[in-house]
Amino acid sequence: MKHLFLFFLIVNQSLFAQQSSSAGIYRARFFIDKTLTNKVLVSTSGSQNNFSGSLFRMPLNYIDSIKQIVEQGVSKELYAVAECQYLKKENGKLKATYNSGQYVGGLPKGCKKKAIFAFEKDLYVCLRIRINAFRGAQVGGANLNYSKVRPYVFIRLKAFDETRKKVYSKKIRLYDFEKLESVQYSLGGVSVQNSEIITPDQICAMLKKTFLKMSEKK
Repeated sequence: MKHLFLFFLIVNQSLFAQQSSSAGIYRARFFIDKTLTNKVLVSTSGSQNNFSGSLFRMPLNYIDSIKQIVEQGVSKELYAVAECQYLKKENGKLKATYNSGQYVGGLPKGCKKKAIFAFEKDLYVCLRIRINAFRGAQVGGANLNYSKVRPYVFIRLKAFDETRKKVYSKKIRLYDFEKLESVQYSLGGVSVQNSEIITPDQICAMLKKTFLKMSEKK
């Protein structure tokens, strides 16, 4: 019985040591395919989009939620307290991603070497997140056809120690999401695609679900 008690004590101390370690997320790029966020897309026969970029912008009140999901997901995966860490520009502003048509803003945009120099952490984390669209078989004629678009989430997580050595790497691609209907019609060399789209709430839910599946995949 005494040996059993000592065993559990050692295990608990080990788990505590792991959970008390720290991780700094110094870079996180979050891309969203404009097919999933723009209800109407117009293109010409030369495959040049009339819209040079996505019309979608992630609402600012969702960016903090996304950052929280990222921090919680990384913490669970690495058994560490993970926080987004921002380097500063010469003018004092934080280096963060710009909230453009296809990239979520407000996430860290640093480099590994400078992050290791600036922050005292046990691990330094780089994240790549993508919500992409896979278009299924088209049904119909040359000028009018229907299809279903399947959104999927891809996450790649890399962690480095203070010597810049990669100590952890993992990726996941999750397709377990509801398909979206899309109709495309062409007239006079112009193609118009009208599709169902995902909402900011759905984006957050998809990201949270993928991180959860990632932690289950050992």
